[in-house]
Parts: sequence; structure tokens; C-alpha cells
Amino acid sequence: MRRKVYITLPNGGVVSLYRIARTSNGLYVVGMSARAGAGQHLSYHESGICFDHSMGERTRAKRRPLSGYTGDASILLSHVVAHRVDPRAAVGPDEVRPGDIVLDRPGDIGVEMILSDTLDALPRRADRPNAELHRVPMIPRLLIEIFDVTGGLGSERYPDAVTWEGPHLLQAGGDGRIEHVAIPIYRLENPETEEEQDGPRTGTNWRARLRR
Repeated sequence: MRRKVYITLPNGGVVSLYRIARTSNGLYVVGMSARAGAGQHLSYHESGICFDHSMGERTRAKRRPLSGYTGDASILLSHVVAHRVDPRAAVGPDEVRPGDIVLDRPGDIGVEMILSDTLDALPRRADRPNAELHRVPMIPRLLIEIFDVTGGLGSERYPDAVTWEGPHLLQAGGDGRIEHVAIPIYRLENPETEEEQDGPRTGTNWRARLRR
């Protein structure tokens, strides 16, 4: 399963904010627009081992395993600043595929991603005006809440008690530890082609298809 989250531009183009992939190895969320605030990369493996890749650093933690997952947990909360979206990264609407999420919102937005084995809806919150919810079909369920940000971002809905640890890698020939490391993580093992996953691209009635 692969999905993208796009935001529209006034000229009709769209810019990718996130790329999401669920494979037999785990869940991968890749932020595509760091300048706008959507630059966080997450990998959540079936065993529960997680890596967060942000600002050129990688940190590690252990969460509940994805296999047999139960409960609710927020895995990402971001403030996307609309005017910082790079228009040079825009593509045409024909790049949008069935199942992708297109956000047509003029102001700054908050994005929260939540894993759950049961939730289909989220309770209203006064600090999240004009909230909309998107559900990504996978196991466990991935809920993506989008809302207007007019002040602070606020707290996560379902905080997960996780201790993130920096990488402990030994340097060659010594005992010193490397505390900062940049690693490209969106390299999936045996990925299926996009055409096999989601079908061919079409450029017709893409807004109507995405809003069904």
C-alpha cells in the first residue's frame, strides 16, 4: 500500500507533503517538504523498532509491534506552513493517484497521524478548527487528521510513552561514539511497482475520485 498527501497551490498544481508506504516490513512515512514543516521521516518496523529521521539525525525507540497491534498512538504531529511550500516542487493533477489525499486549504495546517486498531472517528477539539479526517486502509488503521493552525499546535491526541535514543555507533579504530548520523531510509526491500499497487494513473476527474 502506498499513498501520498498533497497540498494544492493557487495555480492548480499540487505539492507532495508526505509519502506513506505500508509493506510486509513495516510502515514508512517520509516528509517531502521540509521547508514547509513536513520534513520528518519515520520508519516503524513490524517488530516495533522505530527510527525517526529529522534534521540530519536518526533516533531509535521501541514501540508495540505492528503485528497484532492494539490500542491508539500518535506517531506524527506537524505544523505545515503553507506559504513556505516550494512551488518548484509542484506537479500537475495528473500525478495524483486513486487513494492519495489532496488538501485544498489556504492557511497553515496541522497534521496528526494516528495508529489504531479500532478508531473510525475522532472526538472534536476546540483547538482544532475545521478538522477533517482521512483514513488510510492498512493494518493497523492509519488516521490522518488535518486542521487549521491559528496559534500553537497543541498536544498529541494519543501520546505514546516512548523513549527515543540516539544512535550508538562505534567509530573505526576507537571507542568514541557517533551521536549524529544522516541515513537515507526510504529504500524498501522488494517494493512492488506503483502500477501493481494502485493501478494506472489517470488525469480525469481526480478531485471527484479523491472525494468519494
